Amino acid sequence: MRLAKRHGAITIVERSSAHPTYQYKLLSDEFARFGLRYPAIYRVLHDKHIAEYAEADYIMVASEFVRRTMVEAGVPAAKLIRVHLGFDPARFHPSEKTDEVFRVMYAGRITLQKGVQYLLQAFSQLEIPHSELLFTGEIEPDAKAFLTSFEGTFRHVRYVPQSELAHFYQQASVFVLPSIQDGFGMVVYEAAACGLPIIVTENVGATIRNGQDGFVVPIRDADALARSLTYLYEHPRQRAAMGQSACSYVQNFTWENYHRELVGHYDMIWRARAR
Repeated sequence: MRLAKRHGAITIVERSSAHPTYQYKLLSDEFARFGLRYPAIYRVLHDKHIAEYAEADYIMVASEFVRRTMVEAGVPAAKLIRVHLGFDPARFHPSEKTDEVFRVMYAGRITLQKGVQYLLQAFSQLEIPHSELLFTGEIEPDAKAFLTSFEGTFRHVRYVPQSELAHFYQQASVFVLPSIQDGFGMVVYEAAACGLPIIVTENVGATIRNGQDGFVVPIRDADALARSLTYLYEHPRQRAAMGQSACSYVQNFTWENYHRELVGHYDMIWRARAR
């Protein structure tokens, strides 16, 4: 990037997570809660990223959550450009659910950062007949700190190709992304596009409208997750309405929309340089 700048280039970097300092402190604390040390490599990456953001002309961020943490850490707001990520509507769309199981789904890496430990706590509190907690994704080493305590309470599918992921969404009843921090979370829009109501934490960048498309809860709050799941189970009509609302809402955020938005930002940056 320094070489490019010496040759007169405009330099842009992307930040897909919260500000490095915010992320490091939050996840170091989360690892400590489970008797683990946050990997030292992230301290090295932290310092590298801080230097990059100081020297770049612009920083593209994927959500208002990321933007807020960057500004709070002292990054000039004028350097930040919000770009809304998307989903593929040809692949992710509603389809008929073929059973009566109340299926709570999570997709992604199974790790402390994703807050799966609190979803497991929440699901274990519920007394819902014909229900299932489904995880799809790879289990990270740090997950061993909590998974053994919940053996038998969830079903795990290790690997699901993108071409088959929509089927899993379509057979779920609700999608949950309980992350401690998640700069965006494309799985949210994929699941919503398949007609699911969504539960996310306040630190998930992919936006849903609280009470309309699902629920937004605090991080590390198993009780709030349990209450939201209970409500969706006990109110099937509202669950269906929220799923329909979420599906309609995310149609604004396809990859086609992302491409148009990105081109618009590049045009703005170029025009600003030309003035």
